[in-house]
Amino acid sequence: MNKRIIVCLDGSKHSEKALSQDIQIAKKFDSKIILVHVVEPTAVFSTMQDPAVPYWGSISAPLL
Repeated sequence: MNKRIIVCLDGSKHSEKALSQDIQIAKKFDSKIILVHVVEPTAVFSTMQDPAVPYWGSISAPLL
Protein backbone atom coordinates (compact mmCIF):
# COMPACT_ATOMS: atom_id res chain seq x y z
CA MET A 1 0.00 0.00 0.00
CA ASN A 2 1.11 3.55 -0.71
CA LYS A 3 2.40 5.36 2.37
CA ARG A 4 2.32 8.89 0.91
CA ILE A 5 -0.52 10.86 -0.62
CA ILE A 6 0.25 14.03 -2.61
CA VAL A 7 -2.51 16.62 -2.35
CA CYS A 8 -2.51 19.70 -4.60
CA LEU A 9 -4.09 22.81 -3.12
CA ASP A 10 -5.05 25.89 -5.11
CA GLY A 11 -7.31 27.66 -2.64
CA SER A 12 -10.54 26.47 -4.23
CA LYS A 13 -13.41 24.83 -2.37
CA HIS A 14 -12.85 21.68 -4.44
CA SER A 15 -9.26 21.34 -3.23
CA GLU A 16 -10.35 21.88 0.38
CA LYS A 17 -12.96 19.15 0.02
CA ALA A 18 -10.38 16.84 -1.55
CA LEU A 19 -7.99 17.50 1.35
CA SER A 20 -10.68 16.56 3.85
CA GLN A 21 -11.24 13.25 2.03
CA ASP A 22 -7.51 12.63 1.67
CA ILE A 23 -7.03 13.08 5.43
CA GLN A 24 -9.61 10.37 6.05
CA ILE A 25 -7.87 8.04 3.58
CA ALA A 26 -4.45 8.75 5.12
CA LYS A 27 -5.74 7.91 8.60
CA LYS A 28 -7.36 4.71 7.37
CA PHE A 29 -4.17 3.46 5.70
CA ASP A 30 -1.65 5.04 8.13
CA SER A 31 -0.22 7.20 5.33
CA LYS A 32 1.42 10.62 5.27
CA ILE A 33 0.09 13.56 3.28
CA ILE A 34 2.36 15.78 1.19
CA LEU A 35 0.76 19.15 0.46
CA VAL A 36 1.56 21.04 -2.73
CA HIS A 37 0.25 24.59 -2.99
CA VAL A 38 -0.26 25.73 -6.57
CA VAL A 39 0.15 29.41 -7.49
CA GLU A 40 0.27 31.37 -10.71
CA PRO A 41 3.82 32.35 -11.74
CA THR A 42 4.62 36.02 -11.36
CA ALA A 43 7.51 38.21 -12.44
CA VAL A 44 9.98 39.17 -9.72
CA PHE A 45 11.98 42.31 -10.29
CA SER A 46 15.51 42.24 -8.96
CA THR A 47 17.91 45.10 -8.30
CA MET A 48 20.73 42.79 -9.43
CA GLN A 49 19.73 43.15 -13.08
CA ASP A 50 18.17 45.63 -15.45
CA PRO A 51 14.90 46.61 -13.69
CA ALA A 52 13.07 46.62 -17.02
CA VAL A 53 13.70 42.87 -17.42
CA PRO A 54 11.60 40.62 -15.17
CA TYR A 55 13.19 37.58 -13.55
CA TRP A 56 11.07 34.45 -13.93
CA GLY A 57 12.47 32.40 -11.10
CA SER A 58 11.02 30.00 -8.66
CA ILE A 59 11.23 29.39 -4.98
CA SER A 60 11.19 25.78 -4.01
CA ALA A 61 11.71 23.67 -0.96
CA PRO A 62 12.39 19.95 -0.80
CA LEU A 63 9.44 17.75 0.00
CA LEU A 64 10.18 15.41 2.86
